[in-house]
Amino acid sequence: MAEAKQDNGGEKGYEVRDRRAFTPEGELKTGAAGAPQSAEVPETEKAAEIPSAPQAAPPDTGTARPPRPIDFGTFVLSLATAALFHLGDAHEEGKEPSPPNLRLARETIDIIEMLKEKTRGNLSGDEEGFVDGILFDLRMRYVAKTKKPLVA
Repeated sequence: MAEAKQDNGGEKGYEVRDRRAFTPEGELKTGAAGAPQSAEVPETEKAAEIPSAPQAAPPDTGTARPPRPIDFGTFVLSLATAALFHLGDAHEEGKEPSPPNLRLARETIDIIEMLKEKTRGNLSGDEEGFVDGILFDLRMRYVAKTKKPLVA
């Protein structure tokens, strides 16, 4: 282990200096200890510089609304949407629905059921009703997909 070797009466001391050139907001520090005084990168740091990949613009979804914050209901709804995709009951606009994958649909329904069990007693009445309603709907859709037609 590295030790700081200083001769100040037998005590060992460490000096911590923040040499980062940017603030947490991403602004270039000026006049801070260790920060470059100009926008030019010092020669010693140029070799360690890693080029950043060009960043693509996020895809335009055609909506001006900001995304909803993630909460328990949004999370369960995203799982339910995945189950609908696996059941073949949901598809991207302008595309044909994919064939059902009943194994994945069942696993997703089971995950929602597990969340219901693990959060028992910690959900509000509305959240509990929401999860129950989603589970009922998904189970009925699953049964309808797995039900064999009667031959007359």
